Amino acid sequence: MQAESAVAVNATDLQALGNSCRCQFAGLCSCVQALEFMKCIQNACDSKACDCQNHHFLYACHTMSSECPRAGLKCGVKEATCNEVPPMVTESTMELVAEIEEMQENRCKLEKAVADGWINGRVRIAELEPQIEERIYTLERRGVRVPKLGCRDKDAEAFIAFKSDLKKQMEREEAESKAVALKENKASIKGKMEDKEHKKKKLPKAEKEEKTNEALPATDADLAGAAAETGEALASGTKTEEVPGVVHSWRSLSWLQYALTLLVNLAIYVICAYLYDRVRHKPNLPFAPIPVGVVPRTEDDFGVGLFSCFSDVRLCLFAFCCPCLRWADTLDRAGLLKYWIAFTAFAVLSILAPYTFGITGLLLLFVCFRYRQLMRRRYNVAPNNCQDFLAYTFCSTCAVVQEAKVEAYRDK
Repeated sequence: MQAESAVAVNATDLQALGNSCRCQFAGLCSCVQALEFMKCIQNACDSKACDCQNHHFLYACHTMSSECPRAGLKCGVKEATCNEVPPMVTESTMELVAEIEEMQENRCKLEKAVADGWINGRVRIAELEPQIEERIYTLERRGVRVPKLGCRDKDAEAFIAFKSDLKKQMEREEAESKAVALKENKASIKGKMEDKEHKKKKLPKAEKEEKTNEALPATDADLAGAAAETGEALASGTKTEEVPGVVHSWRSLSWLQYALTLLVNLAIYVICAYLYDRVRHKPNLPFAPIPVGVVPRTEDDFGVGLFSCFSDVRLCLFAFCCPCLRWADTLDRAGLLKYWIAFTAFAVLSILAPYTFGITGLLLLFVCFRYRQLMRRRYNVAPNNCQDFLAYTFCSTCAVVQEAKVEAYRDK
């Protein structure tokens, strides 16, 4: 009861001081609000707007400190300070509304307890009211007007309706802000693309050539450095600008470009194989092996030298440019494998070799090595695995030409 009496006296004295100096206290017990009130009292005393005695300001400050102990005022004769930093409000609007609702429910319970004779309830109410007012003031600064609080059922229903309307309004404003931000982002991207295209169109030809020449590496060392930097950037997963003159690896292509490249290459191979299949059985074919007479039947060799391919220049060039066609034709004539099956195996494995880190290339080497052994059996030639492996590893064109000559003239 003594505490309640002290609070009531302090509040009356503070109101009287404010009225005498025409200073109004906002009612929020915070450091900022308390200092604003004391600053008003000081200005009024200095300008003689009110009749201030010697210790008028100090008395007002002590009264304010007693009324709002949470403000932490430090009073002097003509100056007041507080060490507390105003709390930073981090709660959202809806969180503040929920706190006000909870505090109001507690205040209504305390008022009911005071009506039932609970003496200390008024002290608790006095502590709770500044907290509610502080949150209401924060909401008002955000443009949200809180309805009148009360303990009647009608007041509670009005606050619930206010809370529901506020939530819908905030959701609507959030959706609108997102739509505006998305629209602005699209407009910004479109504007940048249009500016880029406009600059490209307006760029003179001579300036384009000058910029291109500036971008090109000046020496071989610069070119090697640019290639090394590009490789490091690709390995680290960072995005780099394209360096003119530097051949990027297949990993820089998208999967769609990669698939289209394979399909185009395969289509070219198939067209060439089809055209060659139409003429490969005709006599006097330009790329047919030139007769060399009777090939001796020996058991330790094919009877045709591996490096005798240069004696038939046209056949050698054809085997060098289109090894899959010449190799498939040889196996088909020897009765070891059908032409289209042999061509498909050779073409697919060779096309995929650069994109499988050479794995299909090794598989193609094994296939050619295996059918060279079968050709030895076909013509009763003694096996020589080391020679066959080295022939297709280092001299594949010579091996293809040799097998074509053996197939054409061995039996004859």
